[in-house]
Amino acid sequence: MIAARQETEDAAVLSLAQLGARTLLEQLGRALKHEPGTRAGDDPEELHKMRVATRRLRVAFKVFGRELAAAGIGTLPEQDVKAVAQAMGGVRDLDVFDEWLAGQAVARPQDGAAIDRLRAHRRALRDGARAVLRDTLDGPAMGAVRDGSLALALDTVAHAPARVKKRRRVRCAGPRLADRALGRLRSAGGELMAPTSEELHRVRILAKRFRYVCEFISPAFGAALDDAIACATEVQDALGDLHDADVAAPGLLRDIERVAADAESARDAAAIARLVEAQHARRDEALPRFRDAWARLPDKKALRAAFKRAPASPQLYKEASE
Repeated sequence: MIAARQETEDAAVLSLAQLGARTLLEQLGRALKHEPGTRAGDDPEELHKMRVATRRLRVAFKVFGRELAAAGIGTLPEQDVKAVAQAMGGVRDLDVFDEWLAGQAVARPQDGAAIDRLRAHRRALRDGARAVLRDTLDGPAMGAVRDGSLALALDTVAHAPARVKKRRRVRCAGPRLADRALGRLRSAGGELMAPTSEELHRVRILAKRFRYVCEFISPAFGAALDDAIACATEVQDALGDLHDADVAAPGLLRDIERVAADAESARDAAAIARLVEAQHARRDEALPRFRDAWARLPDKKALRAAFKRAPASPQLYKEASE
């Protein structure tokens, strides 16, 4: 408990620029750690972890970019990280779909042979996506991510004395970042009546951004943001399943057209049609989960109350008065 309190106090007195630099260094380190496994392609989790690191980087660029620019880091590899993330996304989407198909083959043994043939077809597409990914990892975009001068500059800012006013410290400025992210999320979600897939995907992106902002600043607030983070994660996960179903169903319909055009493969059409039905059921299951999680998402008043419940940081107020 003492160690946790000390961690909270240490994080509370950081400037936003320091926290941003440390956050970027952490995520850059994670991306580079999982690059060899991503290249090898043997374990899909390696690519998944590297992709998550790039997602967090992209949010951190937006959250801390202005503070880092004021601290002397004016150029961040935003477009390069985006290019790497997109290349990984093409492979990851196929990995996730293949995992789902494997589960369907077990659940529907009568369709197992047809599903195996579909998996083989999709794996050929994955080979092409992996070729694009390898080119990206060997290209200038990933080179910018590996750039040691960026890491050095970030390290300098991360460990520089925090000579900033109290209002620029994480403890004081962090709640405004989370409040802003929550406002955007609730505005997008609150306007939905009969939402399209694209609108729900937008809400998912904003839920993820709110979650990441809370996770970035949470070391300064102890466990005060745990419930908000958990709820945002549930919203994100439910909408992720819903989006996967929305994307998968049209692809499966194209697979039906493909096999129906070939007399030898046409027998697989019925099995694939049942997979479309399964994706519709998956969507129907995900939507109530989203609504339930959304109902428990804190509003701005509840979020501000959570910040007020955070453990006090004597070190913050001591330094602010000096």
